[in-house]
Amino acid sequence: MTTTAGRRSGGLLVGACALIFLAMVASFAPTPLYPVYQEAWNISDVQVSLAFAAYPVGVIVIVSFLGGLSDRIGRRNTLLIGLVMLAIALLTLALAPSYPVLVIGRLIHGFASGLVTGAAAAALMESHPRGLAAGAFVNTLCLAAGMAIGPLLSGALAGLTDHPRLFPFLVIGACLAVPAALLNRVPRSPRSSTRVRLVQPIGVPRRLWFPFSVSAAGIITANFGMGVFGTFGAEIAGTIGWTSQTRTGWLVSSMLILLALAQIGGRRLAHTTSMAIGTVCATLGWLTVALGGQGGSAPAVVIGSLLIGSAAGLCLLGSAGFIGSIAPPDRRAEIYSAFLLFAFGTLGLTALGIGPVIEHRTIESVLWGATGLAAALACWVVPSVLRLRRSA
Repeated sequence: MTTTAGRRSGGLLVGACALIFLAMVASFAPTPLYPVYQEAWNISDVQVSLAFAAYPVGVIVIVSFLGGLSDRIGRRNTLLIGLVMLAIALLTLALAPSYPVLVIGRLIHGFASGLVTGAAAAALMESHPRGLAAGAFVNTLCLAAGMAIGPLLSGALAGLTDHPRLFPFLVIGACLAVPAALLNRVPRSPRSSTRVRLVQPIGVPRRLWFPFSVSAAGIITANFGMGVFGTFGAEIAGTIGWTSQTRTGWLVSSMLILLALAQIGGRRLAHTTSMAIGTVCATLGWLTVALGGQGGSAPAVVIGSLLIGSAAGLCLLGSAGFIGSIAPPDRRAEIYSAFLLFAFGTLGLTALGIGPVIEHRTIESVLWGATGLAAALACWVVPSVLRLRRSA
């Protein structure tokens, strides 16, 4: 490997890791702050769900038309564009004077994350010295670690200042200097001699529809759990009498920390096995949380939350890795972006669908519904995994 190629590979690898980590930290940073927004602006649970949903909506819009952008203009260039957009989003969120500006900030954040996640995943799979599987693992570990630390860091920073809506976003924004410096040191790719079409709808080849559907079910399982806890973690904590920002942040973060740890523990599993185990564990986890929330049992809610986090980690690890293994190299970012449509579509639909349910019913009814959905997904994934193994 030449010196320039080595610099490009190493700098891109570390820069992509740092950027995707910070993008995910920022994604869940508002979770413990939603009660603060409700008190400051007198907004309802439905409005909270809309604010949360603006983020995945932004991702979906971007990946639908620019998901394969890094396949055309390069990973480094796309990551830098995403970084600038993320900085704008964090500044908007930090200075938001009202609810509509909060929604706009979340939407811009979604645009940024849509560019960053697809390009970073492809860059890590291609740049990791140990190959595609190791790159896929690092990608999902960075995602999970960022999501786990986000609400915990945000809740802690909010508790240290008289400006809880400002300080967390400024701290995260300042950290963007690290990936900016790393990516700026990466040599630019040679310009293509042919004209590049920037906006291009994404698609999945027909021959990949069935294995793609298995990965989609796996990521729906993972992101449904993250969506419920990310938007309504305070309500889940409230079923056992936990009402402080610190305790809400701890419950959500502990669930997300297990999401990260499960990937470390399950990295030697086959991707399909990881998804199968994850969907079954998610069903058991939601059942435990539903029973605990109905009975006011803190141990049951905590144990069930940790089980949901572990299940989400296995599903994320397996589904993202499986997508990487079946995607053609020249369409890797595009196929991964199609996968992200299901990932972030789940987050958006979860937030939009659950808000009205909580307004008119209870969080306990949501938890029982989550149990049924997890069971249905497990009933699709497990037999499909067996079919894939027989045809391999």
